[in-house]
Amino acid sequence: MYFTEIFVILQISHSLNPIEMKAKIIFFLALLLPLTMFAQNKHLSFKGVPINGTLRQFTTKLVQKGFSKVKQEQGVALLKGEFAGYKACDIIVLSNGPQKTVYSVGVFFPGCNDWESLKIIYNSIQEKLTTKYGEPSVVIEEFKDGIEPYSNYDKFLQVILKQCTFKTLYTTEKGDISLSLWPLENMNCCVFLIYTDKINEQKANSSAIDDL
Repeated sequence: MYFTEIFVILQISHSLNPIEMKAKIIFFLALLLPLTMFAQNKHLSFKGVPINGTLRQFTTKLVQKGFSKVKQEQGVALLKGEFAGYKACDIIVLSNGPQKTVYSVGVFFPGCNDWESLKIIYNSIQEKLTTKYGEPSVVIEEFKDGIEPYSNYDKFLQVILKQCTFKTLYTTEKGDISLSLWPLENMNCCVFLIYTDKINEQKANSSAIDDL
């Protein structure tokens, strides 16, 4: 609607002198700017980029931020780069719907082969998230049967075997940010962080339901 009105303004401006024409255009753009900013700000952001738009549009912006694109297929894109001070992170971008609208972005931090290294990364990211988003809405840090293993090796083994739960959730009006521990292949584990935009997740779910 607003772009149609801009067109009308421009058409009318042909009958105005140059000064009047510029004044009309500047005035209308000043009214339009807050509306444009609101449209961008209603989405959760990743690396300063709103989680919105098509998969191609969003990943192009991440490449401009310094990430390297690995591959893209069937609504999923994989990238690699530095995030939150950690190099060689794997980034996964998820999209859905006819327009392949982006709704979620995940970060796999570098893999670890011991509990101490894994917990250091987890605590570091948790602290940074709390500084930015405030106290988490949910924190679950539990080992099997509610008993913390005596050795760090046994703690690490529980992560590998998926016998413990370490999750921190930050709920915002724009979406959720979830931090957890994730088992990998070859006896490695990593910290996994995922951003999910509220509006576009709802659209993705609606699209999936329509397919059923």
